[in-house]
Amino acid sequence: MFKTHEGEMILRGMGNKNSQTGTFSSNNFLFSVTDDSLAKELSNSQGMMVELHYLNYYNSLP
Repeated sequence: MFKTHEGEMILRGMGNKNSQTGTFSSNNFLFSVTDDSLAKELSNSQGMMVELHYLNYYNSLP
């Protein structure tokens, strides 16, 4: 067993050209972090633009 920190990022959306109201759409990215220092760094980055590199696991973790 290991502890994870759960988080959610809002990905920059694209404007809807067909909409008369000028709405924007965005996607939420749900993730888990196992490293305590990385989780703290991400928490301190709230409201900032960040570049994210990640591994996506479709099965159980190695």
